Amino acid sequence: MKKEASMPVRIVVAGAGLIGQAHIERILGEPEARLVGIVDIGAKTAAQACALDVPCSADIETMLENARPDGIVIALPNQVHLAAGMAAVRNWRSSSNWFSWSWPLSLVLTRAYNAIRISIS
Repeated sequence: MKKEASMPVRIVVAGAGLIGQAHIERILGEPEARLVGIVDIGAKTAAQACALDVPCSADIETMLENARPDGIVIALPNQVHLAAGMAAVRNWRSSSNWFSWSWPLSLVLTRAYNAIRISIS
């Protein structure tokens, strides 16, 4: 019986620091995944994205709108996790979309609780 080929999962990585680079490397090494964008403010990241032939943007909402990924890995500094995660929630495309939200969700517990509440509603 012949196995049907599946489409690779299209993933954006937000944050290209140490943790983000680890995610980028794993995505690039996974045949069933495809890196479709990097969100970061660094010039070094823009050069990396160019070398990888993927778009790069400093604005997460723009990237999500243009790349239309299946998922996003949020690997940004703690103080911007919440804003990035909420951008992902706002840009949710379908029930098959997902995102990985590195801890902490927020440095303020009530904000983290509200983000989870909004995400699952």
